[in-house]
Amino acid sequence: MTLSGANTLTGITTVSNGTLALTGSGALASGTITVASGATFDVSGLSSTFTLGASQTINGNGTVIGPINVSGKLAPGTSIGTLTISGGATLSGTVVAE
Repeated sequence: MTLSGANTLTGITTVSNGTLALTGSGALASGTITVASGATFDVSGLSSTFTLGASQTINGNGTVIGPINVSGKLAPGTSIGTLTISGGATLSGTVVAE
C-alpha cells in the first residue's frame, strides 16, 4: 500500500505483511508503527526525511527503508528481535534494547 498524502490515522499502524510505503508528502499522524517480520515500512520515496515524532514509537522485527529521524521511541523486536533500518537513521529520542 502506498500513501502519498497526509493521513489522519491515530493509534497503532501495523505492517504485518508486504510493504507500506510513504511517498511525496505522505505522513502518519501519530501513534505506534509496528513492522512485523517479513514486512517493510518504506519511507525512501518521501520528499523529505521521515521523522518519527516525540510521542510516536516504531517497533517490530521487520525492515524500515529510510532515511528516518527518530525523535520518539525505537524499540526493535518483540522481546529480543531485530528491526532492520537501511538508508540511515538519526536517533534523538529513546532507544529500547534488550
